[in-house]
Amino acid sequence: MEEKKNKTNKKLSIIIITLILAMLCTFGYFACRKIKDNDAKKKFFSAVDKLFTEVANEEKKEDFKTFSGDYTVTMDINSRFIDQEIQDIINKLKLNFKLDFDKENNNYNLSLNSTYDNDKLLNGQLTGLDNKLYLFLDDIYSKWIKVDSTTNINTNSLLTNEDYELLAKELEKALNHALKNTYFKKEVIDDLNKYTLTIDKDNSSIIINDLLDYLENSKEFIKVYEKVSNTKFSDVTKKIKKETKLLTAMDPILVSISTDKKDNLKEIAFETSISNEKIKVVYEIKDIHNIKLTIYDDDVAMVSGSIEEETKDNNKTLNIKLSMMGMFTAKLKVVSNTKYNDKITLPTVTDSIDSNDLTEEDMESIYTKIFNNQGLVKIVEAIENYTNKNEEM
Repeated sequence: MEEKKNKTNKKLSIIIITLILAMLCTFGYFACRKIKDNDAKKKFFSAVDKLFTEVANEEKKEDFKTFSGDYTVTMDINSRFIDQEIQDIINKLKLNFKLDFDKENNNYNLSLNSTYDNDKLLNGQLTGLDNKLYLFLDDIYSKWIKVDSTTNINTNSLLTNEDYELLAKELEKALNHALKNTYFKKEVIDDLNKYTLTIDKDNSSIIINDLLDYLENSKEFIKVYEKVSNTKFSDVTKKIKKETKLLTAMDPILVSISTDKKDNLKEIAFETSISNEKIKVVYEIKDIHNIKLTIYDDDVAMVSGSIEEETKDNNKTLNIKLSMMGMFTAKLKVVSNTKYNDKITLPTVTDSIDSNDLTEEDMESIYTKIFNNQGLVKIVEAIENYTNKNEEM
């Protein structure tokens, strides 16, 4: 019974941390510009606002008619826990995605160009034209295959800049309503001002219920929420409120931010205890393009990482690094190029066949070419060699 209770508390702690993180990030557009409460609360959200407003200003785009994006993803894993053969398979993969989207006409094309050890993998294009979906398999089949006659992107569910701003404003008001002055405190540590929000068994249910109560009475928020969701907001709040009744034995969660004398955000930290172990997650912020991460377990640094982004014109290079006490390292690199309102050219689907009209000969030919794909053959051989080696041991 006690073990079940601990698992429930752990689950709920994670839910609360996730909820607070999501709220704070969205809150960054407008938070605290008009808050006139005590200094700790005001400074807490002012620092968050300063950071995320900078992010929002970089990412915010005018409502667009066309979008074009090119993304290349590579990984590099080095681990004592993962056999070298598996690491090699992952490290030899290179993925490239391209998306062209005509928002006005609700047409798009998504292409995949991937390689394994410099050999082509299964590549192709997925195209939505006039509410019809087509698939083209490079080097596999010479015609476009009509997959579905009703699948498309629902542009009515896409959020506009006005929608984002409305959501942020309503979340601002909800958080200001739910987070009372008494939940915050201020300290000065090593020339940094530290502002801490404490969420515990005494106030966690109150915070969540107050926040949801406010949003339930916001018709504008609900309208935008249900625009992109398949569920009613009232159904979501009922489920969350039911879960909050079990928060009576949760360990405190501390959310703190530290700023310099100019109120620039330098650090965000989250602290709690899970199964009697003290967990602390710290983000050191040089600027929005350079963030370091450290996760502590009982004051021992277990995980470290970094997020670095370089931007030049429309080109971005994102490098994410993660390390676990020298026993595991992972690097993810994403190179992207995005453009708005440029002229795009979508495929002309003139020679197509309905998937239901493919003959047995067509299917046999498709399967044969798939299994003879050089990149896939190499992956299968690598897995078979790895499996046979383990069976011999």
